[in-house]
Amino acid sequence: MNIESLFAALNSMGQVATSAPPEIALQRSHAPWYTRALMGGMGWLGGMLVLGFVGGIMGGLFDSAPGMAVVAVAMFAGSVAIYRTAPKNDFATQFALAASICGQVLAAVAIGKMMSFNAGDAVIAWLVALMQVVLVLVMPNFLHRLLSTLFVVAALFFATRKNGLSVGVDLGLALGWVALLWAESRLVAQGRRALSEPVINGLAVGLLAAGIGYMVLTEGEPWLPHTSLSSTAFGAALLVWVVLATAGLAAATRAAAVAATLAFVVVSWRAPGLLASGLVLLASFAAGRRALSALGLVSLLGYLSAYYYQMSLSLLDKAGVLGLTGAVLLVLWWVHRHYFSKEPV
Repeated sequence: MNIESLFAALNSMGQVATSAPPEIALQRSHAPWYTRALMGGMGWLGGMLVLGFVGGIMGGLFDSAPGMAVVAVAMFAGSVAIYRTAPKNDFATQFALAASICGQVLAAVAIGKMMSFNAGDAVIAWLVALMQVVLVLVMPNFLHRLLSTLFVVAALFFATRKNGLSVGVDLGLALGWVALLWAESRLVAQGRRALSEPVINGLAVGLLAAGIGYMVLTEGEPWLPHTSLSSTAFGAALLVWVVLATAGLAAATRAAAVAATLAFVVVSWRAPGLLASGLVLLASFAAGRRALSALGLVSLLGYLSAYYYQMSLSLLDKAGVLGLTGAVLLVLWWVHRHYFSKEPV
């Protein structure tokens, strides 16, 4: 159905006055991309100069935790004001972003100074994560909310890198992303797209990056602990999404999808990155998000290659693993083609 037939149907039902669709005037920016990039760069330069100026006229600023906290709050308030008064000005929005990030650095250092004698790095990271959550809610800008969401994910993993809470963070992030993506249409209908869109994208990128912490990049142990439990957490979120996505399908198709998901979880139990990227790839593809689908596909291939080359097996054994994997995929393709595909065999 195109827009003409849609308005004709609405007109026949008495919902609109005319069957002709209204003309929609699209407002386009006539500024070339390099001009906008230059204005954005000047905004960042201006933000850094403002921070240096404030630090220069206030000699003891960087030695006083309360002073840094006050300046940080002032920068946050100024950024919010700029975003609300000039939301489409490239220089102003980038200046506000730079000022906010400078304020975040000052706030993090102030928190560290005030908490250094009473708590460790984990507590500071939890407080920084809480600060970023507040910024996600109050900053009316897509890029700022996206970066703050990424900072929340990074702070949570830093805070839990030495204990089992990292598994809970994995499960919470994955299930939270699935819930947001599943409820996206309702959030858009409620006028909350400006808040949900950057958070969904930020959590997806955070999930894709989470697998890096479970990889052995150098000699030694992975940066994040409990690899197998984290794989289980990501696998559980993937299974939840498959159950939700196949709710309206036939019982046989739904059972096959769940069985395939369980098989994927079982064979990937030592590679959380595979499960996280698989979740982002499948859910983003189903939601029609091309950018996230492409990122998920690249991430899946990257994690698969890294996992393959990190396996403590001989080349002959690895070749056998690849051959067996190809055979299983061919069998699954044949089953799908003959029993679940609507195309003629």
